[in-house]
Amino acid sequence: MFDYRKFLLRRIKPRVVDTVALPFPMNDWSRFERFLILGSENGRYVARERALNAEHIPAVLRSIEVGGAHAVSVIEEKSLTSRAPSNAPAVFALALAAVHGNAAVKRAAVAALPRVCRTTEHIFQFAEAAQGLRGFDPTTKRAVALWYAEQKTDDLARQIVTSRQRGGWTHRDLIRLSQPLAADPARKALYDWVATEKTSPALPSVVKGYVALQHAKTADEAAALIAAHDLPIETVPKHWRRDEKVLRAVVERMPVKTLLRELGRLTATGVLKSSGEGLNLIMPSLRDITRVWHSHLHPFAFLLALDDYRRGSDNAEKLTWEPLPQVVDALEAAFHAAFANAETTGKRLLIAVDGSYSMGASHVVGTGLSARDAVAAMALVSASIERECHLAAFAVPSGSDEQRLLPVRINATMRLPEALREIANYSSDSVDCALPMLYALENDLKVDAFVVYTDSEVRAKSVHPALALREYRARSGIAAKLVIAGVASGGFSIADTNDGGMLDVIGFNEKTPRLIADFIRG
Repeated sequence: MFDYRKFLLRRIKPRVVDTVALPFPMNDWSRFERFLILGSENGRYVARERALNAEHIPAVLRSIEVGGAHAVSVIEEKSLTSRAPSNAPAVFALALAAVHGNAAVKRAAVAALPRVCRTTEHIFQFAEAAQGLRGFDPTTKRAVALWYAEQKTDDLARQIVTSRQRGGWTHRDLIRLSQPLAADPARKALYDWVATEKTSPALPSVVKGYVALQHAKTADEAAALIAAHDLPIETVPKHWRRDEKVLRAVVERMPVKTLLRELGRLTATGVLKSSGEGLNLIMPSLRDITRVWHSHLHPFAFLLALDDYRRGSDNAEKLTWEPLPQVVDALEAAFHAAFANAETTGKRLLIAVDGSYSMGASHVVGTGLSARDAVAAMALVSASIERECHLAAFAVPSGSDEQRLLPVRINATMRLPEALREIANYSSDSVDCALPMLYALENDLKVDAFVVYTDSEVRAKSVHPALALREYRARSGIAAKLVIAGVASGGFSIADTNDGGMLDVIGFNEKTPRLIADFIRG
């Protein structure tokens, strides 16, 4: 069999400086659009939330300067129609346009704000970005005032009581700084209450319920207010969040996503017991396939919830609980049912996974989930939903000192524990990210996208992955893409920033799988 590793090593110097055309070339406009999806211009997606900085996105600034109002329309379009993991890059870009654009661009940015900033979280992000760029100038004030004016009074009232602050900003801050006009008595009463906490009969019903809930004397009174005003858990005072009767009232109207986050609290407070009404309340949300589908949550979201629940503690909330087998079983079932929510790429994939010892010892950034469990789960999801998916693992075969890729026996009929055991059978040191392309060349595989799942031990060894990918493209005639996901990594840099067909993923969360799938399809 032809050894492509040696072949590439002989060619590495001339190939580094050659000018072979890339199938996904980058210019300022494509970098601008990439920023709106990834939050960076350089083909690097970081799963954890981080501050955005204008100094690191020169192409975005140039696109706004050259594109003018059209750049604002692109920001709005991407915010409304794209499937970016976060709306924060679009909000930040809009703040850049509002602060640094010419008069026409500023007008366009102000007009677009209510459609780009659709929630309280978004408007707080806009205020923070604008403040950091140039302070709360007249354009920012007009934009924020327009945002408040465009909200329906009842919708705004619900947002105000459920999302009261973020990043140091409150609605009181924004209303004081922007001075929005009150178009009717209910709106004026709402603004007055935000500014002074003064109540009046004209206040929207949800605010009246919220205020009464803060002063409820008994659990029965609190539960009745929650039911009467359809109040979510975000409005419940901390001292009532440990009360079984109050939490039972909240659970009845709790979305699946919120329920996953609250399972530990519900068990710790006794709402969930090995038998009883509490389990009957939550089981339909986890056991009913239709409800799982309608949640639109990726299987990875249920995996994170399962891992959190199994640990039996929440240090931040100072809670401990004994995991209930019924809840664990329901979460495992929901994980598999949610495969229907994971969208297929429709492409020919080669997925290479790291099963090394460090994968069991390291954790997905910001969670307690082991990197090995995360990678095994993603391999199982791909094997179940993708029509053409070749799974392989990095390994050093017995009697050899050279890392290779070996086929992995994970298929759609497996349950999660079986996939975990299969991944654990492979061991290696830090992965050689060029191996998937070399493996495909050696085995004459037709691949549209290569995906590498590893922890933080990501590096280029004898052949740089960008070079190996370029060679695979040239020899196969396929405009293949490459994704390298370091699920437990704090940072690495493999992707060629000039190649729109390469993506580095730093960390992992429930939104990352869709980002990867969209990148492969796009």
